[in-house]
Amino acid sequence: MLKKRAEQMVPQNEPERISPPVKNQLPPKRQEPRGTAGRQRETVTEALMKSTARAVGSQMGRAIIRGVLGSLFGGKGRK
Repeated sequence: MLKKRAEQMVPQNEPERISPPVKNQLPPKRQEPRGTAGRQRETVTEALMKSTARAVGSQMGRAIIRGVLGSLFGGKGRK
């Protein structure tokens, strides 16, 4: 049944039309205005605050882990 429909759609005496490949063809650009989708860039102040928060968090986490591991393994410090 599907073969019959396919044969009706493309007659046997008509060759198939295939477009030749085009080199370096880019997809069409979107027509959306810029800046409507996604996030805005962060300001210098926001970047500085984020970096500082990460550094402080990293140092605090490292100190906590060292304290926990030191108490578990009985670290007395170096003399």
